Amino acid sequence: MEKNDFVIASIPSGKLNDLVKKIIKKTGARSPEEAVRLINSGEWILSPVEYFTKEESDDNCDFVVADITLGKLNALVKNLLRETGIADPGKMIESVNEGRWIFLPPLRSWTEENGAIRFSLELTGITGKKWITRLSKKGYKIGEKAMSILLSDDFKPTIGTANIVILKGELFNRNIRTFDMVANEEVKKRELSPISLEEVCAIRYKFSDKQIREMGLEFIVGMHKPIEFYYDSPKLLSIDTGGNGNYLSTLSVHFSNYHGYKSGFAFQESREESLLL
Repeated sequence: MEKNDFVIASIPSGKLNDLVKKIIKKTGARSPEEAVRLINSGEWILSPVEYFTKEESDDNCDFVVADITLGKLNALVKNLLRETGIADPGKMIESVNEGRWIFLPPLRSWTEENGAIRFSLELTGITGKKWITRLSKKGYKIGEKAMSILLSDDFKPTIGTANIVILKGELFNRNIRTFDMVANEEVKKRELSPISLEEVCAIRYKFSDKQIREMGLEFIVGMHKPIEFYYDSPKLLSIDTGGNGNYLSTLSVHFSNYHGYKSGFAFQESREESLLL
């Protein structure tokens, strides 16, 4: 990194710490690392406040930036410099910490009606191997079986625009416990097609854990053709926000433990075929 690119060189660590604490407070991030990622990934942006009341600094003495690398902190400040248009890093941080700027989430890119969440995905034929790299760079964790699916011959990239619907668990009878039960019940009501493996990856890439929880979900199950595993039950790709979150993992087609109001079942909306064909 060139000297001119290291914009935090003269910034006291306390000021950087206050900045990250401010971002945590305003975005609802669950950790300092997530707060930095939300800004560096462009998921949250800054907007100036015309009339503001100076905000006092947080009296909490926690040093939240201890485990964040200098590179990520430097990228954070550079991104905020670009957002605010302020040339001086010190003045920019002071301005943000005083409350002269507000943090805004991205515009909602999905709609919901009667328990069905809809959105579109732009697909460009990315291979499973490249999805592993792409998701990992964004901080997502990929389970061992999920990784093997992405690297398998079952992964067939698609190109174009896919219209996706996620059906909330609240729509289903509580006795519905398996992939076949969910698929069969919904095919009777709607014209749906299996989701592709790439589309599940694209959903994981498109939505942060926070955005998924805003949908009222904790799990999203990809309703694609189940993938066979030797000496194990067939698997489905799933998106999991539990624990430390940020997972792309798998679960069995007998997903009784995952069924509930916080689960969502992802299909591709289509008039061309159904899961029963």
